[in-house]
Amino acid sequence: MIKRKGSSVHYHRLSFNEREEISRSIARGDTIRAMSRTLRRNASTVSREVSRAACLGKEHYRALWAHMRAKRNRKKQGRKRKLIETFSHQSASQRPQKEIQERLDG
Repeated sequence: MIKRKGSSVHYHRLSFNEREEISRSIARGDTIRAMSRTLRRNASTVSREVSRAACLGKEHYRALWAHMRAKRNRKKQGRKRKLIETFSHQSASQRPQKEIQERLDG
């Protein structure tokens, strides 16, 4: 059984070791609920993980592929920058100064 740090109230992403355990459990023929009890995770978390990563069926689930996909998707999430083209050539400290100077001059 894999133990996690922290309380069960806060969400923690699945680790590579947990994904490996899911892969081994699938190979053994365990149910989603049995896997969730072993990992001490909600059954819906395990079910979503398997369905996301195993587009060809759950017997094709691979922990490494699933972990790489999760890392890629994690990088994509977050706030999208709208003004990246306008200010990409300036450093962060120059942006407000230049804007203020233009307003004073103009």
